[in-house]
Amino acid sequence: MGFTKPDFPDVDPDEFLAKPLMERMRILALNWAENGFGSPRMIHVIYIAKLVFFYALGAIVVATLTSGLPAFWHVSAWWNQPIVYQKAILWTVLLEAMNVAGSWGPLAGKVKPMTGGILFWARPGTIRLRPWKWVPFTGGDRRTRFDVALYVTLLISVAVALFSPGVHSDSLSAVLPHNTSGLVNPALLVAPIVLLVAMGLRDKTIFLGARGEQFLPALVIFAVFPFVGMIIALKLLIVVVWVGAGVSKFGKHFSNVVPPMVSNSPSLPFKFLKRAHYRGFPNDLRPSRVADVMAHVAGTTVEIIAPLVLLFSPWPWLTVPAAVLMVVFHLFIVSTFPIAVPLEWNVLFAYATVFLFLGFPTWHGYAVTDMSPPWLAVVVVAALVFFPILGNFRPDKVSFLPSMRQYAGNWASAVWAFTPGAEAKLNKVTRSAKKPGRPVRRVRL
Repeated sequence: MGFTKPDFPDVDPDEFLAKPLMERMRILALNWAENGFGSPRMIHVIYIAKLVFFYALGAIVVATLTSGLPAFWHVSAWWNQPIVYQKAILWTVLLEAMNVAGSWGPLAGKVKPMTGGILFWARPGTIRLRPWKWVPFTGGDRRTRFDVALYVTLLISVAVALFSPGVHSDSLSAVLPHNTSGLVNPALLVAPIVLLVAMGLRDKTIFLGARGEQFLPALVIFAVFPFVGMIIALKLLIVVVWVGAGVSKFGKHFSNVVPPMVSNSPSLPFKFLKRAHYRGFPNDLRPSRVADVMAHVAGTTVEIIAPLVLLFSPWPWLTVPAAVLMVVFHLFIVSTFPIAVPLEWNVLFAYATVFLFLGFPTWHGYAVTDMSPPWLAVVVVAALVFFPILGNFRPDKVSFLPSMRQYAGNWASAVWAFTPGAEAKLNKVTRSAKKPGRPVRRVRL
């Protein structure tokens, strides 16, 4: 594989398509085990540049310029400023809702154009999916001009809150008297909260695309909590997300996720290390013991224990290593360029780890027990785990993301089958990408 050359299986395309289904799957599986997606390194450089300059640097520049803070290269002046964290969340919501973050580009199957989201969601006639049929005024499965207007208004409301200067907060000044940047105006967060809920009831794909299950609670916390309570509630939110993701990895299924994920990592150039995650390459591609350890020690165990340490530890000597561990955890995920490429989300969580647990540690008055009144922490936790619990008992009622079942599926071993005529139906759908020049080749299973 070169900088511009992809890594395809060494087969003749016509001969390959003539082979039986399982033989084609075997060839592709072996190629993935050693080369992952097989995309040229140029593609990864595009993602890195987008992540560093557009997302991370863009967020810092926007946050500092609109909050009266020193220039972005003065890291010590802004890294622990509450308004910077608030605007990092708003920046992420805006980009995710537009689909220029998260599942974007060639690694997510989007080539021409590389962006789906806004090109699809801001277009009448495209497919929408309401979450519950019993909700009034949500009937139909096509996006109307009202849906487009609602979506565009949501983006504008998030942008207004993002680019507006901070306002004074008495609760912030009480604990940080020298802070001059303030907080995002709570009144400006009402519209994004209401519109995100309304949009989600009309079309859950936009809600999930904007990662509403995580960022909507954050916006509510920004809007209604005094400063100390806000920080503690944000800690509870991120810990619930971490632990929920860790719990969704329980079971043998997650071991099947790790080998193809590691195989796809351009930062791991040694094929013998990739093969080590399979039980007996090339004859047995079930996960090896190495994969089991990666899945349930480096994965499940870390993602549950380290966050709980961060939440409850009163000792710097224990909190700092746990924070470093979670930062490395998220940066490792970024390095693998996982399918759906949630790179921005992982960078945000790495920053959130440092900001919340080292910038406002428990021993400085930001422990769960410092919530006022104390019972409010119980209410916050109950609210945050309501949909995860309901969704795990009734997955037909709650989508997998609000249910915190991110890793409980079979995506690592799924096969898509199209019946004859399916491509004709797809060509009737209004979408942002151009229709294929020729129909998908049918293969009898």
